[in-house]
Amino acid sequence: MGVAVFSIGILATITGTVYLVRKYGSPKLSYGVQFLVMFTWFLAFSILVILPLDISATVYINCIKVWYCQLPNVTAQNLEGCSPTEDLLIPHLPNICNSFGNCTCEAPYSFVDDSLLRNFWNVVFWSSQALTWVIIPLTEAYFSAGDFSFGQKMKTSLRENAIVYGSALVIFFIVLVYISVKEHLGKDGLKTVIVMTSNTWGLLALICLLGYGIVDYPRSMWLKANPEQHLRYLYFRAATLSAEMEDAEHNEEEVNAEVKNVAGVVKQGDPLRKYVNIVLLRANLDPGAADYEDYRAGGAKETELTRASLAKLHAKVKASKRVLNRCQCQWDDLVQHAVDVQDNIANRHRDDHVFHRSLGGPPKRPHAEWMWRVKIKPGLMYLASFVCVGASIILLWSELSFSKTEPTLSVYALLIDSAADQQNYASLEFLSFITLLYLCLCTYTVIFRIRLFDFFYLVPNRQTDSRSMLFGAMILSRLTPAICLNFIAMAHLDNHVNHITLEQDLYFTQIMGHMDLFNAINTYIPIIMLIIALAAFFSVGSRILTMFGVSRYVPDDPDTEENVAEGKILIRRDIRRRERGEGVAMRNMASTRRRLKNEADDDDGVIDVRGTTTSELSKAERGDDDGGWGSTTKKASRGWSDENDLDFEDFDPSSNNISDGMSFQKGGKKKRDKSGARKTYGRVGAGADDDEALVGRGAGSRRGKPNKSALFDDL
Repeated sequence: MGVAVFSIGILATITGTVYLVRKYGSPKLSYGVQFLVMFTWFLAFSILVILPLDISATVYINCIKVWYCQLPNVTAQNLEGCSPTEDLLIPHLPNICNSFGNCTCEAPYSFVDDSLLRNFWNVVFWSSQALTWVIIPLTEAYFSAGDFSFGQKMKTSLRENAIVYGSALVIFFIVLVYISVKEHLGKDGLKTVIVMTSNTWGLLALICLLGYGIVDYPRSMWLKANPEQHLRYLYFRAATLSAEMEDAEHNEEEVNAEVKNVAGVVKQGDPLRKYVNIVLLRANLDPGAADYEDYRAGGAKETELTRASLAKLHAKVKASKRVLNRCQCQWDDLVQHAVDVQDNIANRHRDDHVFHRSLGGPPKRPHAEWMWRVKIKPGLMYLASFVCVGASIILLWSELSFSKTEPTLSVYALLIDSAADQQNYASLEFLSFITLLYLCLCTYTVIFRIRLFDFFYLVPNRQTDSRSMLFGAMILSRLTPAICLNFIAMAHLDNHVNHITLEQDLYFTQIMGHMDLFNAINTYIPIIMLIIALAAFFSVGSRILTMFGVSRYVPDDPDTEENVAEGKILIRRDIRRRERGEGVAMRNMASTRRRLKNEADDDDGVIDVRGTTTSELSKAERGDDDGGWGSTTKKASRGWSDENDLDFEDFDPSSNNISDGMSFQKGGKKKRDKSGARKTYGRVGAGADDDEALVGRGAGSRRGKPNKSALFDDL
């Protein structure tokens, strides 16, 4: 039974990991990157199901050892197995207990052999160390490099990581020698220092992330439950995202100008031309065009072009396309989200209890959708926010009091100790699972929402590039041992921290170590976490960033009100364009249906004009017959399309003539107006009178055919 529970937990973790990787990872991620991310995230999420099994198994073994050591013959002979540090008899203790009739210790339904747990934690620990400090950093730098061959990319990756990790390794070696000489550590002592030093980084990061997350997570739940406040936040986000998109467009224009300058300098027949052609393809520019020669004469600086400089330019092109594509898809999702919230507000006071959508067709079950979106879902969100507030208070109190053992003040320690005394293993495992789940939610959601400039940003809807996915996996891997050690300390299951007497440590701490390397850290952890939580509650960080001109959502700040008003105008303008685009699509569809009906007698097959989707009718529904609004299909709205992706597999870089390697893609060129100026997205400064001119590109710029080339980050 225990092996079955263990297997079900592993399968559930794998399923959740695959779902998250599919949700966030770009469809152009290489198989190697997908495997690394899935495996690393699996190790990080597996603690939710395996650590509770470890706790229940340890409680059972402790019960048997206490019973075994109280037997008269064992006490008289002073046999091994009664010592807290001796585990020679542990594999045989369950059998010994079953052979005696007076053994009152009951085995948990999920009990597994101790070797299985030991081996699993060994795999988690050493795999996490290898992935965190060696494999993922090298892979991340490899896929971010702009070089054109495997060897050059690996060389760039090694060079970049040698600078960072080489310095860290020197510092670590000096500290290790100092501690080993001062404390006279042996082989086992050195291993303990290495393990705990590795966990210290994760523990310090956990303090910051968890201190912020226990406040931000309940607050975000409350914000989503209140549609008016949620809509204000979406308006604010629209204004900031619009500014980000403008910056991304400007950066792309500058990078494309630099690419054109290089294309004008490096002529056909030059040995570097094959690399220039690859950069042009990445920038969605035609390598076969001959109109790039004027850029050198237009004042471009004379620079020495080498393969290394082209590799840097290639990396800049990849980054600019990735950022612009991400902003476009985020804008599409943001507008759709705002439309949904507006519909929820508009339908709250409808007496007929029928849900009406402002965009798109009517829902299939209007009454059920009205009940869910207007009544049930907000109530559940409010309830969840109250539950999260209570859980955050309990968690913070347990963090502040986990070092106090007489009397025991930690709520989790009291509950787990009560369940262990009653041998209620189901309650013990459920409580451990719920606590670990909330710890992971408060910590991991911060990672999934945090943004480090354009270096790291996890974007849903399959818009996250390989670099961000790998960096996120590395952070999760470093936090995994810290979360477990923190929970074990709060539950008073660590002899080294809580100074309690346990006959046997958890299998996890036997492999991962304890939180006893620096006692001062254990003393100041609760204080630092409390300070960060109070700062997050009063939005101190957001207010400081606002003072320096960084846009942050602070409800009572004047700059926030300006951004909310601007975002409201932007979203309403985009909604009007979508409504007009839907009108164009409906007129095209009706016209095509009438024409198909008139031509039905001449066709070989039967045409069902009432709803059958033919290729021509589908084209009309997208508005492609007359250059209309564009498709709103799922693939287009997510910012990627197979037919518009560049295929480098058939391209021969050794060919100086681009026509010998592959043909330039059919689409993907930027739309320009009659004057040749690049069309921009709707902004407040554009004025309300130019809405008619925006209908042609309208939401199609965001939803129809956004730039796809940013998804080729893994070449």
